[in-house]
Amino acid sequence: MSRSHSVATKDTGRAGRQRLKSINIKKIDCACLHFAQWTVTFSKRAFYLHLLLWLLLLVASLFTLMQGSVAISFGDFWLLCQGAGQSAHQLLVWDIRWPRLLAGVLTGVALAAAGTLLQQITQNRLSSPEVLGVNEGATFLLLLGLLLSPLNILGPWWLAPLGAVLVGIILAFLAGGIGGRGYQILLVGVALAYFTRALNDLVISRATAQHASAVHSWTLGNLANSDYTELMPASLLLMLCLVSAFGVAWHLRLFKFTEPHVQSLGVNVRQVQFMALALALVMAGLGVGIGGPISFVAIAAPILISRWLPPHVLGLGNSCLLGGIVVIVADTLGRIVLAPNEIPVGVVTSLLGGPFLLWVLLQEKEVKR
Repeated sequence: MSRSHSVATKDTGRAGRQRLKSINIKKIDCACLHFAQWTVTFSKRAFYLHLLLWLLLLVASLFTLMQGSVAISFGDFWLLCQGAGQSAHQLLVWDIRWPRLLAGVLTGVALAAAGTLLQQITQNRLSSPEVLGVNEGATFLLLLGLLLSPLNILGPWWLAPLGAVLVGIILAFLAGGIGGRGYQILLVGVALAYFTRALNDLVISRATAQHASAVHSWTLGNLANSDYTELMPASLLLMLCLVSAFGVAWHLRLFKFTEPHVQSLGVNVRQVQFMALALALVMAGLGVGIGGPISFVAIAAPILISRWLPPHVLGLGNSCLLGGIVVIVADTLGRIVLAPNEIPVGVVTSLLGGPFLLWVLLQEKEVKR
């Protein structure tokens, strides 16, 4: 009796230590901040990753401003920050590269945020604006400016969010809703993407050869023509969408559970889905309106962040930072690899997107096994 009791006590103690170990691990990854009667908890891993991504964004931004067909040393760049330096360098950095940098960051943030929301709504990792035809719909309304404008130029940037919302409405109608229909939405979205892409090609074919060449370069994703007149209002709208998206993200974290469980927690599932979808469509349209239909970013950023963070953390902010880093790094590589010629940023991201998509599919296959 005493021997069996000691063995049971030993086994119980081992199980208890294992439970304590799991609890300690959770406590290590969780931190609390107290403000009067309010307590805010957050993941330490997400916080440290956030700091790291901010540092990488700063380094990538400096690299973007200093490198190109004409390289600028750090000493010359420091003089430019102090208001001195050569006038040619000032023109190059502050009038050409700086707006391009801002456009790249805004585009990456908008696309990554849209991809994160869409993947959470549908609970499908392949759901992204480019796969569902949202980017193509945003591009279509911009291209209509070629036919409607007497100057044969693209339409204003704000047409892109309208086109994205229009395609999203059609997508939700044809798929019979959003939540719980991940693969059905994916199939309908792919069909819409092919259809709207054909419409875009039709519009481009109606333009003159000179304008068609310029527009085709833009449809590959191009930040070369960025200016403050478009960036300022677009950035303000993006900030409003991001603030709303962070509010919705608190509820989207619960969507990993079944819909009845989420509703039992007092969450209006349909309302949250509608708000998240609307924000995702507008931000995807903003990304297209600023930098063109750039692929890979919206699908890659949320997946990579989800692999680096605990399952209960959505990582919307980290996804946005990673999206901005990817776009400006890809744009810089496109400027320096074949300098003085440029490779559109969308081509660079597409070269990365193909292998990445295969990797995602292989990982999903291994998980199912």
